[in-house]
Amino acid sequence: MRLPPLALLAVLFGLSACDTAEDPTPIDPVIPLAVGNTWVLEPAYTLRYKVQEGIVTSADTSRSSQRRSTTLSITRDTLINGEPWFRMETTSEVRAYHNVFGAPQWLANRADGLYAFDETPKRLYATDTAPSEPFFETRAEVTVLLDATASYTLSDQRTMSARAYQRTIRYLEDAVLEGLDAPAGPISPAMIGAEYLSAEEGIVALDVQYVALREDRAPGWIPALTQRWEVVSYTGN
Repeated sequence: MRLPPLALLAVLFGLSACDTAEDPTPIDPVIPLAVGNTWVLEPAYTLRYKVQEGIVTSADTSRSSQRRSTTLSITRDTLINGEPWFRMETTSEVRAYHNVFGAPQWLANRADGLYAFDETPKRLYATDTAPSEPFFETRAEVTVLLDATASYTLSDQRTMSARAYQRTIRYLEDAVLEGLDAPAGPISPAMIGAEYLSAEEGIVALDVQYVALREDRAPGWIPALTQRWEVVSYTGN
């Protein structure tokens, strides 16, 4: 059966519209998510400070002397409400140090950032906010984008373009920080983390800093201990 010209155009237009509707919206990923992706991190350095003065009293920059690393890997995927999510597993070493990548979790890239699924999706990192604008804030926690295109140079002199985020945790007051090489005395209030994340290679570096309140109650914190983890190898699929 031959279709009239107008009917034939309608059919072709309908097929074209269907094809267009099925094209997924491009997503600018915060980190690449695919089964098999693996990141190996090592401590690049640890700085200890003289409490209340902020003066560095010791610095350990030797990777070989620390002899430890941690691995993050995407082990499997699944669909949640029709959306692909990826399981990131981590070795135990980093769990005591980092509040985002320190525990197994389901992750997904969306148009506005990276999400973790914990009963409901929770945005971990944003791609649609201005620097220094909080995009996740609760009574205990605030996260901001520091720089959308930070240039980061690793200890081995590799330079990468990455987003830089800062996350401040306020709920550690009076907590016992077991397993951490923290200085003597109260760590009152907080841990401050900075993450450098690349859309091409994912995690670039993780900073963890423990701080103490000033004894004179002046605004701001005094650093007590800073540790930086850097990725020494990345395997992507």
